[in-house]
Amino acid sequence: MQNRIEINPSNLRRVSAGVYDFIVLVAIWIVFLLPVQALANETILPQWLTLSIIVLITEIFFSYFWFYGGQTIGMRAWKIQLVQNDNSPLTFFQASLRLPLNIVTLAPLLVPLFLGIDKKNKTISDRWLKTRIRFQED
Repeated sequence: MQNRIEINPSNLRRVSAGVYDFIVLVAIWIVFLLPVQALANETILPQWLTLSIIVLITEIFFSYFWFYGGQTIGMRAWKIQLVQNDNSPLTFFQASLRLPLNIVTLAPLLVPLFLGIDKKNKTISDRWLKTRIRFQED
């Protein structure tokens, strides 16, 4: 077996996957919010309810894709994958905690959620959850 040098995906690739996922998420938000708004009998939904729906949909979106395959739609398009440090798939616990940890640890610093912040291109949540982003294996 050949020894392979692991090269971390670039931040440009991560940003591109993030933009792709954001576009998909906006479409999903619209699909879910339009019927809810229609059922509200022409009254505007409270802002807290709209925000709660958006946060819930976003968490389900990322947790689902990270747990089942380690890739969101954008990550699949850019051929990057989220795995544990030993290259095994994420546990449900890791998948469901990654987004909230990113928001809590990086949002106050105004650092984009998907950019690496240390020498190994790992975010704080990646270090805590023992995960990493790698190129997708074919």
